[in-house]
Amino acid sequence: MATKGGRPENLKPATKETAKERGRAGGIASGKAKRRRKTVREVLKLLCGLPCTDRTIKRRMMAAGLDDDDLTNGAALALAIYKGAAGGSPALIKQALEILGEEPYLKLKEKELRARQKETETEKPLSSVHIYLPDNGRDGGVYD
Repeated sequence: MATKGGRPENLKPATKETAKERGRAGGIASGKAKRRRKTVREVLKLLCGLPCTDRTIKRRMMAAGLDDDDLTNGAALALAIYKGAAGGSPALIKQALEILGEEPYLKLKEKELRARQKETETEKPLSSVHIYLPDNGRDGGVYD
């Protein structure tokens, strides 16, 4: 349970040395995480290139119209993503669109940008704008 008034000794700012140590430790941890993700990505690419050995998955791929040469783990993964997306899974629909390079969010942003560019091309140049200010009764802005 928290004490009334808090504990101000816990709010001491970090010294330069501790900030440096923490930053260094965070950088090292970040590097390790990047290397792990890279290893997982490489292994996944390797596995996707290998021929599929599961008979059931092979039959499904052949039923989908794939040739014997195309019966790889990568094709099995693509087929699973396709079936899930066709079944209405939002996560797999998003994944399939990202793989195909057709992300709706980016397409919408590109469309908005093109519309904005077209709009600025058709606008009149600023030199033709006239601003009229009404007389407000002041004597030229000089105040005593």
